[in-house]
Amino acid sequence: MIRRILVVDDTPIALVGMRALLETIGAEIEIVTAGGATEAISKIREAVAAGQPFKLAIVDYRMPPGPYGDTVVAVVQAESPDTPTLMTSSMSYAEYDKLPVRATEFFQKGDGDPRGVVRRLLGL
Repeated sequence: MIRRILVVDDTPIALVGMRALLETIGAEIEIVTAGGATEAISKIREAVAAGQPFKLAIVDYRMPPGPYGDTVVAVVQAESPDTPTLMTSSMSYAEYDKLPVRATEFFQKGDGDPRGVVRRLLGL
């Protein structure tokens, strides 16, 4: 089974890096990228309308000028509630805990290897 993963980040090199990392998780995956929240929301809605929701959304929090990643997470939660979300950011865990919208999981950039979290969220 191919698992479709949405990766959202406003930094192109971060998208490239996450793609390279995901390609090593040991599962058949299709990676769809979005360079910001607005593009991501469109892709989420298209996937849901086609009856092919993403199996996971990995979303950066800070994407100036906005909207930010919590907006994407809120859309996923409302329109594709079975899709887990992984928010990534350089913000601290204490800052993350204050956000009004929380992802299924949070991973602080630079805090190790997120592949274990990704595998768990995909049920691998």
